[in-house]
Amino acid sequence: MVSCWTDLSDEELLIWSLYAKDLRGVRIRFPAFPFDKHYRIGQSDLPPFIKSDVINSYVAAEHVFNDRYCIPPFDLEGLLVKVEYTGDSSLLYPAVLKPRE
Repeated sequence: MVSCWTDLSDEELLIWSLYAKDLRGVRIRFPAFPFDKHYRIGQSDLPPFIKSDVINSYVAAEHVFNDRYCIPPFDLEGLLVKVEYTGDSSLLYPAVLKPRE
């Protein structure tokens, strides 16, 4: 199974011909960010290091903080980043230090 993501609204048949046999793939359209903050986590459910009265979260409180793991309630809406494909070696392998002049 292959998952391909694009922000193009037009069908890219070449992509499907490469990944799906005989163009039998399925195209599903989502908004750029399909998740909603459905949960309000009150101070009584927050650990003491969180200095907030209420957090709006994508997941319920019992899945955010528990004794096995922690899912930080970050704001993920700005997480999507446009990918730029390039063959420019200066962008692919940037110099960490500038040479002295």
